Amino acid sequence: MIRRYSQKQVRAVFTIAICLGLVYLAWPVTTLQVRSGPQKDILMLALPLSPECRVTVGFVHSLYKVVQEERYVLQNGKLRLSSVYFGSIDALNYYDPLELLPRKEISGGYQVTINPPGLLPVHFAIAHSTTIWLQVGEYSPIPLERIAHNYNSFSLRVARWPRAVARLVEVTHG
Repeated sequence: MIRRYSQKQVRAVFTIAICLGLVYLAWPVTTLQVRSGPQKDILMLALPLSPECRVTVGFVHSLYKVVQEERYVLQNGKLRLSSVYFGSIDALNYYDPLELLPRKEISGGYQVTINPPGLLPVHFAIAHSTTIWLQVGEYSPIPLERIAHNYNSFSLRVARWPRAVARLVEVTHG
């Protein structure tokens, strides 16, 4: 037997579906913003972040020509520096000549772990003579010197936007 629904029931289901869709689109999500420009006010890139997401900014050390990475974790809506990877002991000693930082040898280099992770502003200079990249979670690295090629620095910020706005910004700047 086929059941028929009244117009009132159909409208009620449709209204509930629309309301749920609007709540979903209005629900805030966390995004990572890469900003550059004279006042670091130009949005260059926007990416969604999941809770406890890892964000890495890596580059080739200009003096020692080895990989160096600053590794951040998203905690309570903020990026916190959790560790720094150095591709050689010389690069590590360049920043810590007195060996005051707790270091650990790991495959291919050395790691300094910040415990608890530190809350620091994330600003980088772009030398345009070296490679610099951003990696969010397990996704492929993004070459930042290509994105911010007109400027000599960039910053990372975390923002919470309604899902619809975040998705629009991601599509236009992601």
